[in-house]
Amino acid sequence: MRNMQSGCRVSLTRFKAGSGHNLPIVEKCLEDSNPLKQCIEHTLLHTINESFSFAVECNASEVAISAPRNQSGRPITFISRSLSKSHLHYPAVENKVTVIIGAVRKWHHFLAGAHFTVINRPKIGVVCV
Repeated sequence: MRNMQSGCRVSLTRFKAGSGHNLPIVEKCLEDSNPLKQCIEHTLLHTINESFSFAVECNASEVAISAPRNQSGRPITFISRSLSKSHLHYPAVENKVTVIIGAVRKWHHFLAGAHFTVINRPKIGVVCV
């Protein structure tokens, strides 16, 4: 990505606005943007396929909690919220459990009766069954 940014920046600075030159699309910039396009295509939200299992990835930082619900490595839905003042003083393990419980409550209609995996990132010793 670094090469793509520097290559495009150099190419674009050669042509100033109003100089009478058309701004060409540099072939190198187009080639270098392909990995970025593929990355965006891979992470876009997709429709739900009931035949595949879900993964709920739980994340807790010092100030917020979040949980994307993934299927086949792609995000389907996402929840997040800031921690209240009282939750800021809770241990990290309790915030991690809070996000797990919140995610299962939020998506219980999708997860009930289906196989799903709870993923802890980073692992802090919370065991989920």
